[in-house]
Amino acid sequence: CAKGIIQSIFYPTCRPIELGTGKGTSIRELVDMIYKHESSDAIVRWDRTQPAGESEIIMETYTARKYTGFICQVSLEDGIGRTIESLTAGQTLLLEKGIST
Repeated sequence: CAKGIIQSIFYPTCRPIELGTGKGTSIRELVDMIYKHESSDAIVRWDRTQPAGESEIIMETYTARKYTGFICQVSLEDGIGRTIESLTAGQTLLLEKGIST
């Protein structure tokens, strides 16, 4: 979606532009995707005393396509995996240079 953010700079509109795949993703699915790519031993605990909220949210992608030509080419899961991999590589590089985060 970074490409879509850059493209939106050059196509000003009064309307908000939502960037996404057009596919719904629940919070549980999102957490599972992050957990799959993250290497920690974190334990996910769901607070069942809290309201469940929306089961999933689907971004309206027509406006982005109309004004910027943006069509998502990377799945949410691949984007999460790439982001975590990039952050991990950056943190490793800093540690190798003796810079603590």
